[in-house]
Amino acid sequence: MGVYIEIKWYSRENEPISFSSVIVAEIMAGQGKFVQVFPGFCLHPSPPFNYGYTRISGNPIKLHRIFDPPDIIVIFNYSLISLPNAAFNFKDTTNENTVFFVNTHLSPQEIKENLNTISKKIYTLDADSITIQETGAKDPSIAISSLVVNYLENASIDIIKQMFTPFLSRFWENGQVQSRLKIIERGINEVKIFKD
Repeated sequence: MGVYIEIKWYSRENEPISFSSVIVAEIMAGQGKFVQVFPGFCLHPSPPFNYGYTRISGNPIKLHRIFDPPDIIVIFNYSLISLPNAAFNFKDTTNENTVFFVNTHLSPQEIKENLNTISKKIYTLDADSITIQETGAKDPSIAISSLVVNYLENASIDIIKQMFTPFLSRFWENGQVQSRLKIIERGINEVKIFKD
């Protein structure tokens, strides 16, 4: 990765892509990084997916444009991979260093077979099941966001939980915060990794 770390997020409509990109940006800003978050735009009247961008740097960010190829691609719904849409032909918009995070029950090897990419690193996590078990609702935002932060910071689970606690406390009361900290712990422990 270069001067900037650039993340592109994909989701189905009504999935928490904006919230997740803001979470990662705020957590990284809390670690002294400079960040940008901005949405993607699709001219299709009924787009089959949403997307957005996060840019992170150790220095002030002077760029104000979208980017391809990203360093990291986050896919909130693995069914997007099978869409007959050029946006999901990753062969021309990624390289072997692009890192994928996919919310799915499938293994990284199975996702690798479906992705049109030469990427050598793929992370998969069944974030939907974890959040349903811990909170009773399907919301992969915390699980997936904490995986991305953990990848960027390479920190222990306890440190990642400490980073997230102030943010979570702004939205949930203590019992709900604890359930989401459990989601973070499970996500980091249960993620599956493909490295070529």
